[in-house]
Amino acid sequence: MTTTTTPSDLLLTKWRQNYWLEYVRESGFKPYMGAGSEGVTSVIHTAMELKPKGKTLTIPLVGRLTSSGVVGNTRLTGAEESLGKHSHSVTIQYRRNAIEFSAQDEHYDASSARDAARPLLKQWSTEKLRDDIIDAMHSASFSGATSKTFTTPLNTWNTAATSRRGSACSC
Repeated sequence: MTTTTTPSDLLLTKWRQNYWLEYVRESGFKPYMGAGSEGVTSVIHTAMELKPKGKTLTIPLVGRLTSSGVVGNTRLTGAEESLGKHSHSVTIQYRRNAIEFSAQDEHYDASSARDAARPLLKQWSTEKLRDDIIDAMHSASFSGATSKTFTTPLNTWNTAATSRRGSACSC
């Protein structure tokens, strides 16, 4: 008796239609971001004034008061402090990305690649925002940050970290 075998090109192959996407969490910076009245005390201030229209936003800044003030009955006249006023301009740029599908590929594709595109574009945008925030924090400079109380521990850490990084950083 002979047993019939099915040729490999006739074996049923099933394809799942939904893609399994790599997980990327939302920005860890979100709890530190704020706009409007709550944004004043947020570490990362988000400005939405340019959302309707505009290219550049100039943000007025004031520094903290630094004088010691007066005590007791000391006359305040003549001991006033000037307000440290500055400004910071932010210019926006659009950052865009897209995924293109040909009509033929979409017709032949057994999966739902178009459904996978939207979450992937959102993930791309989230990663870019995160990277931009980190880059901005690395480039921030602070007045008075070059005192020995800051540079000595930084230099010590940098020297010790050379073995982990492979070379010294020019921080």
